[in-house]
Amino acid sequence: MSGHPVAIVVQNKETREFALDEAALRGVLLRPEVGDKPVCVVAVAGAFRTGKSFLLNFLVKYCVNEGSPNWLGDPSQPLEGFVWSRGMEGQTAGIYIWSKPFTIYDKPSGKEVAVILMDTQGTFDTQTSLRVCLVGSYLLYQRQQD
Repeated sequence: MSGHPVAIVVQNKETREFALDEAALRGVLLRPEVGDKPVCVVAVAGAFRTGKSFLLNFLVKYCVNEGSPNWLGDPSQPLEGFVWSRGMEGQTAGIYIWSKPFTIYDKPSGKEVAVILMDTQGTFDTQTSLRVCLVGSYLLYQRQQD
């Protein structure tokens, strides 16, 4: 797998407050793949434990394989990337982005765009979803129904 999740907003375990890790964010945004390109942040919002990280791992897999016809690969292999698990315990606290920006071509302009995939902790809190909307260029809303 090319890349890994990087925590850019981390939660202090004692105070439970969140803080931006500017060095981690710079480490991704100042990579050569970004350069002077416009940046598109693809974020996933949704309720707690609805599969946001799971969905993002499919986006990572698609981008790593550059949309090839066999981008899904071997279905018997575990899905890697952003941390996820089944069950009730949440895996994402704060905000993570993929360490390696992906480059795509914007068809209308013909220019390259750096795509950053962003994972957030889930909540039913409308303020958190609103903040994710403000950060993301594109927002996917993940909803899981039993």
